[in-house]
Amino acid sequence: MEFSKRTDAKAVYKVAGPIFYDDDVIGVLEGKYVQGTVGRRSLQGFRIDRRTSFEHPVVGWLLGGVLVGVPLQAVAGDPLGLWWLTLASPMRLGASVCMVIFGACLLWGVIRRRDLPWLVLMTRTGERAFPLGEELPENAAIVLKSLVAEAEESAS
Repeated sequence: MEFSKRTDAKAVYKVAGPIFYDDDVIGVLEGKYVQGTVGRRSLQGFRIDRRTSFEHPVVGWLLGGVLVGVPLQAVAGDPLGLWWLTLASPMRLGASVCMVIFGACLLWGVIRRRDLPWLVLMTRTGERAFPLGEELPENAAIVLKSLVAEAEESAS
């Protein structure tokens, strides 16, 4: 959903880096799009985690290798005898091309994986995590600390 400061006439959102908030919600932006929101009154804390952009690289390598390798070996005369995986013939070009494209995308994702900062907002019901394109700015961290303090005061 695209973020607009004028979605509701009485709602006035304040923005600090990738964070926006009003009296009811706290949200995270990615560019001009909303990644998600949490209720302001239920906020209990936050932290910044470093997580990888590709969760399971071994599975990605294996599945990507199979999706690329099976059609290529079928074109090479089917030395492995996997004709049934390529719909019994290397002439079934559509399925083979799709397998190679999806496999190449998986392999590219594994190769390009990197650690990204994630903002984890802790609420009374659990945690919500949002990927950040870059490190959280200092002013956004200060705003989040003050919002957590306000939520703790109102809960007491």
